[in-house]
Amino acid sequence: MTFSCDPTEYVNNLADEGIKEISSYSDFLINDISTILFKYGINDIPIYMLDWNTVTSSDSTALSGTFFRSAIIFESILKNYNDLNGIGFYLDTYRTIVEREDKNEGILGLFLTLKIKRPIFFVLDIFHKINHNKILYRNDNILITQENDKEYNIVIYNPNYIHPLLSVDYKFTEQLTKEISIVIKNFIDGYYQIKKFIYDNSSDGIYSHIDKLGFPGYIDEEIVEYLENSIAPKLTIINIHINGDFNLNVDLKFNSIVFYRIKKIN
Repeated sequence: MTFSCDPTEYVNNLADEGIKEISSYSDFLINDISTILFKYGINDIPIYMLDWNTVTSSDSTALSGTFFRSAIIFESILKNYNDLNGIGFYLDTYRTIVEREDKNEGILGLFLTLKIKRPIFFVLDIFHKINHNKILYRNDNILITQENDKEYNIVIYNPNYIHPLLSVDYKFTEQLTKEISIVIKNFIDGYYQIKKFIYDNSSDGIYSHIDKLGFPGYIDEEIVEYLENSIAPKLTIINIHINGDFNLNVDLKFNSIVFYRIKKIN
């Protein structure tokens, strides 16, 4: 069984409080579907959410915009992970828009066009890396998993459901920055390599990279190649000795994600 879940048409008519409720939009649909299936005695049928979206403006275009959404996309997938058998994504945003003649189709595409990755590509890469991990801790902003006896993954995310037009107000989005502190206990004494990936508008947001190029009216192969290579999460790596507790302090920008991969190397 497949269904669509796109709250886009409601966004322009909602106040901020209503937009925040969109975070539960898929929950309502899945519960309704489950209730109907149970009513008619239909059990163990696979359910797929194929055509869906998070909060976005109904008059937006998928090719540009300051409304970075990685954290709310991550949250949406995570909370529906156990209730669905599969979630669909478009492959190429530009091709989908051209073929369907609808500027809002394909917004959740893996690629803008060719090999230019969109933020959803990197969100799915996080899930690929933590798939089959043991979940050690989870709340509204933090997910900690264990890969094996020597490897841990920590995803820290800051989802914000606001009207997309507010994302152009830098002072407003700055107020949405969240500071999160984590203490992880009982690390085995040894040296660890810590990889820190930052997913935000300046690292893997296409809009900011095109902005830095001065919004060229004509994009040739050289520009495409630059975008293919430059759009990626920011990565820093440190090797550190840990014995017992380990503290993490993170400043999370609006709708950003910080992903730590911690591995014992000695």
